[in-house]
Amino acid sequence: MAEKQFDKLKNHYCESFIKDIDDTFLRCRILGKIIEIKDVSLIIDDGTGIIEVIFNEDITKNRTSFEVGKDVLIFGKVINIDNQYKIFADIIRDVDDLSLKHYRKIVKIWKDFV
Repeated sequence: MAEKQFDKLKNHYCESFIKDIDDTFLRCRILGKIIEIKDVSLIIDDGTGIIEVIFNEDITKNRTSFEVGKDVLIFGKVINIDNQYKIFADIIRDVDDLSLKHYRKIVKIWKDFV
């Protein structure tokens, strides 16, 4: 178990579910659906929870492609603001052509295996 927690502290984007995010995460990779768009952030739902994703400047320039209901893959740093976890996005990738159902099954099998 300690090895799995150490893995989350490594300097890479750990595949995660929102419900599992805690203080041991530095960076994460989350697949979710956009449920709300704000000026400088998105609210996404991955089926296990909801989290706010804050943009960086480069992403803000390309925000015209964000739409409620779109599936996105988020790569970012986990931050804790006022006892709430948020993600400061490094990359937001549109993955509407990806089968979320199959992707989540693969991730679950992989996490159970490791």
